[in-house]
Amino acid sequence: MDESSSSLDFSLHNANPQDFTLEDTLGVLMDLKSERDQELEQLYDVQINNKLFDSIDESRISEKRRQYVSSFIKQISNDKPDDYPIPNTLDMVSTTVAALTQEVQNAQEQVKILTENLERTEKEISRLKEKKQGIEKMKNSCLAANNIIASKTWAEELRITQQIFKEVKQETQRVVAEIFPDNDHVKNFLAELCSAYFSSGDNVYVDLLPEVADAANFLLEADLIVRHRYDENKVRLIDLYVILNYFHLRLTPNTLI
Repeated sequence: MDESSSSLDFSLHNANPQDFTLEDTLGVLMDLKSERDQELEQLYDVQINNKLFDSIDESRISEKRRQYVSSFIKQISNDKPDDYPIPNTLDMVSTTVAALTQEVQNAQEQVKILTENLERTEKEISRLKEKKQGIEKMKNSCLAANNIIASKTWAEELRITQQIFKEVKQETQRVVAEIFPDNDHVKNFLAELCSAYFSSGDNVYVDLLPEVADAANFLLEADLIVRHRYDENKVRLIDLYVILNYFHLRLTPNTLI
């Protein structure tokens, strides 16, 4: 038994890793299993034919059994499964390299996705900053006009309003052109608001259509229009003079352009 085990250990240690295949490993393990089976049979025969069997202490039997089971479990745990790559072999190296290569590719894909998301976010931030600046300028102009209108007579209000918004007209046109390239939609929408402004009751409100939703949101943020109290799809003007001066509209609905 010892000679066969020594020969197997010698063959394992001296075998070339590149020539030692999984089939060879299986053969070695099968030989080990056959040896263990023979050992079990021999031990069983010795135990059956042992004349001193009745005089052996039960505690020693339990201890020997525990030692044998522990040794057997340790031997099994040291035996490598067939599906594991053998260390220091070409199969193990190729498997490891393939796994590392896949991890590198996954990391590169994640970096690419994060870079694209960062670029889109930076562009969106830049666009929102420009839009905010335009809204702030429009809001400041409207607040200044409201303060002046509140303290002047009708004639003085009209004169001062025309003077103020004549100076900011060019800046306003640039802001609207950047945010709403299709200025005709904005102009038509504001013309409807101005026309409805001269009506009374709920007629001062204009229906909020999907094609002018962006323009309406812009005017809402600039405090130029307000929604209906009970109908979110209707809006009306707050201060008419800003829109009239920007689009050169007259103060009567019959001459509204």
